[in-house]
Parts: sequence; structure tokens; C-alpha cells
Amino acid sequence: MASSTDRKWMYEKTDSEGFLSSEYCDNVDSFLDFAFSNEAIVDTRVSRHGKTIREIKCPCYKCQNISYRDRATVQKHLYKEGFMLRYERWTEHGESSIRYVGQSSTAMELDDNDDGYKRMMLDNMYACGYTSDTLEGDVPNPEAKSFYDMLEALDEPLWEGEKATNCSKLQVAMRFLTWKSTFNVSNAAYDYNISMVNELLPEENKLPKNFYDTKKSLEKLSLPYERIDVCKNHCMLFYKHDKALTQCKYCKESRYKSGRSKVPNMVMSYMPIGPRLKRLYMSSKTAKDMTWHHDHKTTEGSMAHPSDGMAWKHFDSENPDFAKEIRNVRLGLCTDGFNPNNSNSIPYSLWPVFLTIYNLPPWMSMKDSFIEVCLIIPGGKSPGQNIDVFLRPLIDELKELYKEGIEVYDAYRKENFIMRAILLWTVSDFPAYAMLSGWSTHGRLACPYCMGDTKAFRLQAGGKSCWFDCHRRFLPRLHPFHNDRNGFLRSKKSSSGPPRYLTGWEIFEEVSNIPVVYEGVLSNPNHKEPEFGKTHNWIKKSIFWELEYWPMLLIRHNLDVMHIEKNVFENLFQTIMDTDKTKDNIKARKDVKELCNRPSLHLLSGNNNKLLKPKASYTLTKQQVNDVCTWLKQVKFPDGYASNIGRCVNVKEGGFYNFKSHDCHVFMQRLLPIVLRGMLPKQIWEAILELCTFFRVICSRVLHIEDLQKLKSHIYILLNCEELLDSVGLFDKELRDLFPSYDEATLDKMKEDEFAKWLLMHVMNVPNKEHLRGLAQGPLTYVKSHKGYFVNGYRFHTRTAYDGRVTQNSGVCVKGATYNENENDYYGLLDEILELEYHSTVGRCVVVLFRCTWFDPVRGVRVDPKTNMVDVKPTAIGCVDDPFILASQAQQVYYTSYPSKAKELKGWLAVVKTTPRGVYELAQDVIEVEDDGNAEKDNFYQETERIECTITDDLHHPISFVHEDGSLEEVEEGDFYNSDEEVDRNDEDSEDEESE
Repeated sequence: MASSTDRKWMYEKTDSEGFLSSEYCDNVDSFLDFAFSNEAIVDTRVSRHGKTIREIKCPCYKCQNISYRDRATVQKHLYKEGFMLRYERWTEHGESSIRYVGQSSTAMELDDNDDGYKRMMLDNMYACGYTSDTLEGDVPNPEAKSFYDMLEALDEPLWEGEKATNCSKLQVAMRFLTWKSTFNVSNAAYDYNISMVNELLPEENKLPKNFYDTKKSLEKLSLPYERIDVCKNHCMLFYKHDKALTQCKYCKESRYKSGRSKVPNMVMSYMPIGPRLKRLYMSSKTAKDMTWHHDHKTTEGSMAHPSDGMAWKHFDSENPDFAKEIRNVRLGLCTDGFNPNNSNSIPYSLWPVFLTIYNLPPWMSMKDSFIEVCLIIPGGKSPGQNIDVFLRPLIDELKELYKEGIEVYDAYRKENFIMRAILLWTVSDFPAYAMLSGWSTHGRLACPYCMGDTKAFRLQAGGKSCWFDCHRRFLPRLHPFHNDRNGFLRSKKSSSGPPRYLTGWEIFEEVSNIPVVYEGVLSNPNHKEPEFGKTHNWIKKSIFWELEYWPMLLIRHNLDVMHIEKNVFENLFQTIMDTDKTKDNIKARKDVKELCNRPSLHLLSGNNNKLLKPKASYTLTKQQVNDVCTWLKQVKFPDGYASNIGRCVNVKEGGFYNFKSHDCHVFMQRLLPIVLRGMLPKQIWEAILELCTFFRVICSRVLHIEDLQKLKSHIYILLNCEELLDSVGLFDKELRDLFPSYDEATLDKMKEDEFAKWLLMHVMNVPNKEHLRGLAQGPLTYVKSHKGYFVNGYRFHTRTAYDGRVTQNSGVCVKGATYNENENDYYGLLDEILELEYHSTVGRCVVVLFRCTWFDPVRGVRVDPKTNMVDVKPTAIGCVDDPFILASQAQQVYYTSYPSKAKELKGWLAVVKTTPRGVYELAQDVIEVEDDGNAEKDNFYQETERIECTITDDLHHPISFVHEDGSLEEVEEGDFYNSDEEVDRNDEDSEDEESE
């Protein structure tokens, strides 16, 4: 048996390809042999059937040596979950618990008899554990050693004596605080409860006496934060050299509220990021993950992580000294305002500033436990352009982290190093983009890409800036749209190319002479620079230009796709549904008459000086609007896919309200083409479909470069039982050699009939094939049936078990056996979930089957060759003799009817594929993230398939913009409702109201 100091294998469960390593499996067997040979720790009992059951404490990550399990179950848990952390000495399974001090003079003395709540200090912060896999390496720096020593000190028992509990002071304090946080317990209730527990314990116990004592006992384990007073007019911080001032240097307002006590008018919270980044490296698991950006496999032409992109690689090429230390940290900043009162009736805007750590893999970096809140900017109004005032402490720390760095102890590599950090970019919506970058998003020059080289103009009737026909310049030179004189601005061709992309240094030179906000110069919101709105849109020189590497970055500010998608969807859908908030208003029709060659949309003169507005072909009739609303009321989604959209629909008024950003995201990418199919003219529907496909592509978990350019792709390879792939191939070759004249159908039938017998003979005498022999011998006599099953990241339910639910989880899809361009996937409904157990000498061997009702792949499934949209006919049933698939082969889909009553759609259901949450496919690896049961807290829904949708640019069949019914709407020019003039000042997510 390996010594307790040489058990790194316990935490190296998988090999380089992501599979269980043979060394790990062999050592697990040795561990089980050792544990079950020690009768002192084995719990033996007799079941009611007279069978002797021997159990030991399960040391897996979940059971934590608390639950007793039999050998097969312990083995299964260790294969699946791995060992609990810091269990190199098997004290619960027969080994001595004598403390060991390593031979190295630099070793750190740690007690191996660790308890789970010491690890929880790091687990709760970073979803991983603190380990000391070996006792070799550098001595932790004083700060890290102090932290580890504090963990050890708090590990003292709650009281001394023969009947002392195994619970430590740290463990109990953490459990009490967890209880308080989980159940929102008041301080008074906490004090009462802990005092009652104190009375039940021996007098010499070390349990904290109240909430204050509990916090004090853990104070040294906490992370620092600062409260900084702010001028009530956002002019300055009372910070560093200005900390002693009692009034603002610029507006002369008092620092404090009126009264005797010194209560500041406004206080900002700042959480330094350096100590938080240090904690990431104090856990060996997270320290290892912090180099994932460098270690992961990449596929040429695709981007699954920012490290695969040009911006990351460009910075590395410009800063080789920074890039060579792969543990240096890359950060992204995000901010937005929200109303913490959860009510629009009380206007208030609070602005948290978040930092995302891009060193981590994507399934970790976007989890809330790894997103650092570094600033909380107080309300009740937006900081506006003066946001730089609040960013001052963060920028100062970022400059220090890049230039000098900080000493950090790497618990994974057991060494100290100097860690540096950079801010790669910011992410925000359009209004916050102006606040962070200094480029105003108002007016004709609002576009931060075109900047001064814009073709925007001001609408005469609408009175707003407009970017209509500004996008042809970005098309390829030979694109036919360049010569189209009728589809865009009247009688106008496009001859210019796209605007020149300015480098960071060119922009830095442009803003060098512009004042900065954080010195109080621009606290006046009406201040404008010379030539503002004519040659430039700079309001300020952003504080980010203080970072010496900022001009080197390829991308400095990003727009949040969810905000853009929500605004595009709402404007598009409101116009199609022809609601009061439509963009097709009377002012828009007047501007169309002035600018475009679309006479069919011009306003007509009616009686009594009223105007008649022809109904547009891109709007729905009242009956169609009613059909759409009714359909939205009854549509069902899988669990966690979207919220109950039906609650946001008003059938009577024909409108919708309170759509969340994620609902708009799902609706835009998946439902909108289904809703509008058969209701709008084909050319208009195809244009909308292409727009939806574009958003699906840019929101995918893996971005393929050619997808972003051409929107073409192929689907993933078929799923198979990997354990038998080699055997199936060998048997197929033997059959073809023996029967060369047989056709494919005959060979397939022979494989079904003879493969099991052949496999049994083939593996019977082959060493190390016990698991295959178990499969070949067939299942045991009993079969379990289940109503639900979680596999491949999907939650499946049989269709009869949850008939009354508002969600559907019974839709199943499986890929064809030999996928090619002429073969469709198979679609069906899940009827039964069967669990078969096979003979095995190495633990339980279980196979789960799905019994399904399949739609006929010929009569019951159709695929549109142009759009790749799939429909099924529920009355066309096929594949009756072949109802089973492996659960691992199943993908989840859901079926929904079309709201349109078009004849070609009647009796057909649209198929919508879902994406498993917590599963990432990167290069050749598939990473599954453990489901914590909080699907609604997962990252927003993203595509995993590469999307294909080919729409031909057809200029020979012009679109009719007038509705086929030829109806006219009577409107009064003075009373017409213009939604563009209504500004919801409480909605921080709304886009810039001055731009359209």
C-alpha cells in the first residue's frame, strides 16, 4: 500500500483524454481491499432477506465519511465523485492518525485530520477545496501562511474531555452562519438560539456566545473591503490625500448630512481585488484551473474561450513578458444599473461593478462564485459620465497589479510567484458604453465603430438620428445590393467601403487633449467639447486610459448581446404585432415618402382632413394576433428552458408585457420563426429567420469563424456506445469477409441476430474484459422502470407521468445510424425509462434504455432544405419494431404547434432542439458540469450545434410592402400615438432613447 505522502493518484482521477485512468481504478480497488480487510471499521449487518451486508464509511466528495455504503456503492461513488479532499491519510479506514511532518525544511506542518468546514471556507468562495497533496515546495508567503494557520487554529475541538464531539469551533461557527444566511434569520433570533445551545453544552465549551462573537472569531478569514465617502454631486471621493476633507473641492458641498453626527451624504463600497485573486491560488483545485486558458485544447477556426480570440493573442504578442507567466490574470469589467427595490414605482439606480476572471474555463468563469463584485456605486441616480470618479480605487489597484504585481502562493504547484493582472475590456449595454468609454451614444455620431466617418442623418418627421442605408458599405465589393437603387435610399447606389478601424494608439492621441471627469472638471452634465457632434462625440477622456496597456488592446469596450437582442426583438415584434408601440407610425411613413421608393406605404388623404395608412405586409391581422397570443398562452417548454411566457401575454388586448431578457433571448432565436411561419409573406419571413439565425450563431458556446462569416456548418457526429465501437467494427468486417455478396439490409439483420453471441465468445477468454463479458452475458432477470431521468445535461420525463405540468420533457431526438446529407434525425416521445443491470465483478453495471414512440421518418418528418427547420406529424407513427435507444444517445427536443392556420402547416408540429446546461464541448473534450439543481441560475441558454441557414439574396422578386387585404387605417396626425416619445426613466435596461 502506498504511503499517505504518496497518494497524488487520489486526486488524479482522469487521464489526458478525460476518461477514468487505469491507475486510479487499480488504486481504488487496493483501497477497498485494505478497508474491508480491517474488521474494526467495517459495519456488518444482516438484511431482512438474510443476506450479510458489509459496509464502510464512504470517503467520496459527497458522502465525506458520513454515510456507510457497501463495496460496490463506495466504488461507484469514488469513480463518479472522486475522493473527499485532504484525505491522504485514511484515518476512518484503519490508518493511524499520527501527525506527519515532511522531510523538507520548507514543509508546512498541517494536520491531516481535516474537517469539512475548514475546506468550506474555500469551497463556498470558489466551489473547490483546499488540499495539501504533498508537503514539499516553497514555504507559503507570510500572508498565505497566516491564513492556513488561522484555519488550523480554528480547528480546535469545541470542548475537551472524553465525551468531546468531533465538531470543531470553525465547523460549528460556519454551520450557524450558514443557517442564518439560508433562512434569513434575524440577529436577535440568532443570539437566542446560540445562547440556548450554549446552555446545553459543558461550561468549558468554546462556542461563540452571540452573533458578534461568531463574526469576530472568523474575522481574520474574511476578505477586506473599504467604505469610501463620496460627494453628493459625484464630483470626488474623500479618498487618499482628500480623506480628511469635510467639503467637496469642486462644488463646495458638505461631506456630511446636516446635524451633529458625522453621517456622510453618500458612501461607496470597494472590495480590493488583489486579496480575492490571492485566495483563488490558495486552493490547489482552483489554482490548477487558473491556467486552463493556456492548457486547454483549441481548434483552428473556432473560439470557445476568450483565449482563442484575436484580442487575447494580440495582447500576448505585444506583452511577451506578461504572457510567459501563464498564471497572470486577465479580467473583464461589467456594470449596469438596477433597482434594488424591485419596484418601478420607486425610482432608484444602484450600480454594481463586476469583474470576470477569464483564466478559468467557461463553466467556472461565469458562475456567480467566481464573479467578483469590486464596487457598489450608490444611488439613487445613475453616476453618468462621472462614473470615473467611483472607478478611481479600482484603477489605482489595476495599475499596481500590472506594473508591480503581488506575491501569491500557488497551492497547486507549492510555490510563491509574483502575480500580475490586466483588464482586457469592459462589457455593458449602449448607455453604459458611453459612460465607460467617453464616446457619447447620442446624436448622429453615436456609432462607436463609424465614429466621425458616419453616413447617419436626421429624420425630418421623426426628428431623430437614423442609420438607415449605412450598412451596405460593410458588404463585399461585388455584392448586388451595392447597385440596388430601389431597395434602400431612393435612386442611390453604395460605392464607399467600411470606415477605417482606428488603433488604440490613434484613439489615445485623439483623446489626449480632452479633459477628464474624475478631476471634477466635467461634473456639469451640460459641458460639451468644441466640435462635439460634428467631427467627434468625445465627452471625456476615460479613466481607463490611465492604464498603460490600454492603447495596446485590440478591443477595449464590448456591447452586451443580451441587451441588444432584447431591444431588437421588442422593436421587431411590437411592429409585427401592430401594437401601440410599433415603429411603423405616422412619422415613419412620412419619412419613408421622403427617402424611399415605396409608394405603396405612403399615407393617403381621407375624409375630414384625416389620413389613411395602408396596412403593411409585415404586420399581422387582428385574427392572427389573437392566434399568436393564444398559442403563447399554451406553449410548453422543458424545465429551466424559459419562464412561463404565457403569463406575459394579454390575449384580449393582443399584446405582451414584462418579458425578461432571457425570454426575449429564447423567443428571438427559437420561437419567432415558428410563430411567424405561414403568417407573413415568404420573403419577409425568410429575412426574419436569417436575423434570428444570426443571433443564434453569435450566442453559441463555441463560435466558428466561418459561421460568423457565412452562417454555414454541419452537425455533430452520431452518438454510440463507445465500449463496443471496436467490437462492432470487427464483427462487421468479419461478416463482410464471410458474405461479400450480401446487401446492407441483410448484413444489418445478421448483426442484430448474431452480434450478442459473437461478442460473448469473443471476449470470454480475453483478459481485462470483465465489463464486456458482463454485457455479452445479458441483463439480470429484473428490470426497473422510472418516470424521470437526467442524462447528457437533459432532464427527461415520460409523457404520461407529467401530463398536467406546464412544461414538457418527453421529446426525444436521436441521430441516424450513418448520418449523411440525405438522412434525417429520428424524433419521438418518451414512453418508458428502463434500467437493466448486467453481471459485473467490479461493481454494478447498469444500462438505461428509453422506450419511445417514433414519428415515421418518411411520412412524419420533413426538413425544409433552405432553412433546416424540422416539422413532425404526430399522427404518422413509425419504427414500431425498434422502440429502444440508449439513454446516452438521447437529445431533448420539444414540439409546438404553429399559430398560423396555413394549409401547409396544418397537422404539423415544429421541432425545437434544446441545449443541455452545464455541458461544454471544447476541441475533442466534452466537459460536464455537475447539476446543482438550480437550472434557473445557470448561464443563459446558448447553442451548441453549428447552425446552418442559407437565404439567397433575390433582387429579381421585389417585396410587396402592402398587406394583401388592402386595408386602410384612419389616423389623425395630431393625435397619433408615438411610442418613441415615451421614455421609461425607471428602466435601466432601455436603450438610448435619442437614437433609433
